[in-house]
Amino acid sequence: MNDIAITEGPLVSVRNLQVRYAISHAAQDRLPGGRAWLNAVDGVDLDLLPGETLGLVGESGCGKSTLGRALLGLRPISRGQVLWQGRDLATLGGAGLKALRRQAQLVFQDPYASLNPRERAGDAVRSGLDIHDIGSRADRERRVAELFELVGLSPDMRQRWPHEFSGGQRQRIVIARALALQPRLLVCDEPVSALDVSIQAQVLNLLRSLQQHMGLTLLFVSHNLGVIDHMSDRIAVMYRGRIVEQADRDALLRDPQHPYTRALLAAVPLPDPRRRLSSLPPPASAAPVSQTACPYATRCEEARAECSMQAPSLRPMAGNARHQVACWLVAA
Repeated sequence: MNDIAITEGPLVSVRNLQVRYAISHAAQDRLPGGRAWLNAVDGVDLDLLPGETLGLVGESGCGKSTLGRALLGLRPISRGQVLWQGRDLATLGGAGLKALRRQAQLVFQDPYASLNPRERAGDAVRSGLDIHDIGSRADRERRVAELFELVGLSPDMRQRWPHEFSGGQRQRIVIARALALQPRLLVCDEPVSALDVSIQAQVLNLLRSLQQHMGLTLLFVSHNLGVIDHMSDRIAVMYRGRIVEQADRDALLRDPQHPYTRALLAAVPLPDPRRRLSSLPPPASAAPVSQTACPYATRCEEARAECSMQAPSLRPMAGNARHQVACWLVAA
């Protein structure tokens, strides 16, 4: 049986996950040892609990989007496991992956690129129902009308073309399309970064409302700590393919332990004239001096000798098992 059964425990678990990309010959010349592969995700362990929002934050290029797509089977895995309710994604087969598609959906970053300009809005939202052959034609049309209302759009807009909508309206259509199959997990990949600031709060509040209404689990990917703060129950900080710190939102923002997390928070502009805004130190090279070193060693102002020799694992802090840090400076 390939269907994914509902079980207790984490909805999704990631264990020692690695996702690699081949590097061009020109780029290889700039990397130590002329490496032919880039580890976009490098040994990640992560759990997603039912009903929570896990915020995944880090600089552009750190592997956040690749990790989110790997959870959905949209990126080939080089090593490790993605476990859906205890079942390995790699063993699901065709029928199992089709069942997964109904339980997990992706909300893309750019609403202008994620809708087919030659497909009417209602047809885009109905596409998943058509693929999975859910209900009759009339049932699907009724479902599409319900989804338009659910995301704050008039059902009369179903016959419009994507170019007739604003950016915020397009993202609502993308969200409606993702919800059509009643998924349990939404991977939201920078869902508001392409929108005007005045529209971002509306879309974020819509996602929170839908999560409460439908019992959704969210993996919310962003480089914006303000958005992560607003949306998340827990936060995982990613740097060069690795999770360097994760904790409950309040604990991580109030008492960050990893030097990279502290640098990220210090670089956030706040309306406080007494606060001095700092910036992240530039990397010393395009890659760590050693592939076995801490990935932040070349930028860290607190680095010790052992940081350049061995990468620390993600370990619980003393007295707080929910706050995990990958740093030799932090006592486990």
